[in-house]
Amino acid sequence: MPERTIAQRTPDQNPKRWSVVIVGRWNRAILTPLWIGKTLLSVQEGEPLHIEVAMDSIGPFRVTDRGLTVVADDQRLTIETQNSSMADLSRAIEIALQAMSELPKTPVLAAGVNIYHQHGADEHEQISRMWTTDLDDALAEADLPILERMAVRRLAWNSGHITFRVLMSSDGTSEPESGCWYNFERRSDEMQDLKDWLSTSVVEIEEAVKRIRAMVLRKVEA
Repeated sequence: MPERTIAQRTPDQNPKRWSVVIVGRWNRAILTPLWIGKTLLSVQEGEPLHIEVAMDSIGPFRVTDRGLTVVADDQRLTIETQNSSMADLSRAIEIALQAMSELPKTPVLAAGVNIYHQHGADEHEQISRMWTTDLDDALAEADLPILERMAVRRLAWNSGHITFRVLMSSDGTSEPESGCWYNFERRSDEMQDLKDWLSTSVVEIEEAVKRIRAMVLRKVEA
């Protein structure tokens, strides 16, 4: 049995982690921290297993090992990557597929992959093209400073879809921060459909992100 290390969990300070999510009615009586560690994370007997519990609220355990965190609640199973890399995302997908194989009778609704890329300061000019300066200027003149902007597109992709959100926020005292969320999603109540879709090569996911990112950040000739 894995050796448990239990810690109190503070509010997540890094909400922009990459993740794989399977939406469904997961049985938390089965998805205990030790079951997650042994069956999904392949933690061997005697190896440490890090478990976080919520401090000020009732919430699911977070089970972490080798850069991946598994969170199971009544409505979804989430595998987060601590590092924003396609290699770790590929491992997270493998764990999601393992969970689906181990619990094939779980009622499911959807599967998703979430990726976030932060934009650099030199990319803000391209991002600003997504909003009308006339409206922004009028709001500023009316003493209604804009704290956050968001542009959303939904694209068909591999029998599912990609929703990408471009965000820019500023507190008015520092350089604005901008980034883009990419949500890959397939909706189905058939476990096999979701498994087949999630088995897509991570290379295809990476290529789709690169293509969208290049179009969002493309420079327009004056």
